[in-house]
Amino acid sequence: MKKLMKFFLYSAFSLTVSGFFIYYLFPSKEIEKFISAKVVEANPDLGIKIDNIKPVLPPPGINFYSISMAHRTEPVIDSSKMRVSPRILTLTKPEKIFDFAASLCEGKAVGNLRLIEDKKPGQWKLVVNSKLTKIKIDQIQAVKRIHEASLTGTLDGTVRFESSVSGENLSARFIISDSSAVLAAPLYGIKKIDFKSIDADIKVKNRQNVKIDKCVIKGKQVSGNISGTIRAKQPVDNSVLNLKGKIVPDPFFIKVIAKIYPAASLIKNGMEFTLTGTVKKPKFLPKL
Repeated sequence: MKKLMKFFLYSAFSLTVSGFFIYYLFPSKEIEKFISAKVVEANPDLGIKIDNIKPVLPPPGINFYSISMAHRTEPVIDSSKMRVSPRILTLTKPEKIFDFAASLCEGKAVGNLRLIEDKKPGQWKLVVNSKLTKIKIDQIQAVKRIHEASLTGTLDGTVRFESSVSGENLSARFIISDSSAVLAAPLYGIKKIDFKSIDADIKVKNRQNVKIDKCVIKGKQVSGNISGTIRAKQPVDNSVLNLKGKIVPDPFFIKVIAKIYPAASLIKNGMEFTLTGTVKKPKFLPKL
């Protein structure tokens, strides 16, 4: 009995000591450099900074703290903490699966990452599926840089990203609720536009071709829809727009803009439009 107790005590001691050294001697800086290099390799315009990386149990995984993503040195989005845990039984298989959960802009993102071995040796396909919940859009660094308006609202949705030797594809469904835009320069006397919901389906191919399958807007002043394509360029202001849609203002908004458009027609049918040009110099053309 004493020998058995000694065995358990020595085992517990060994595991404790091993855990202590694994935790405090964990090569977090080396892993951060590796991840940063891989991000730049995938997209030279992106950068990532991680303040700290630590292993966790149970289940086995890694915690990443204070993560900052930037595009050409401009902040894009921050996460206070992300946990990544492998599904142990998949690590020896051609399809390796990692689950993740991140605190993101006062909300959260959960999902999984799959590394799928290709038929050709050394080639992999990356698939990421993520669910976004209660993301505060005014806390997204990229949104904070929009000078034309101050945006608020809560974002929920799903994102799927695929990357392989044949290219990259991203598809997303975003639902923004209780949103508003405070305009830096009033539009026809309107300083603030409130939205009940914005529901959008978006696809991006090879980081260049953006397709908006649908974007349905339900607002207090204005409702409508928009669809079409955007040809992404650098800098983003030079991206080419090819969009069309329809605006249906409420009676109050009609009164405000009555001087530029017949109110009766707006009430009955709404106003169709096209949006071309670039992000910096858009061309709005109503169909009267």
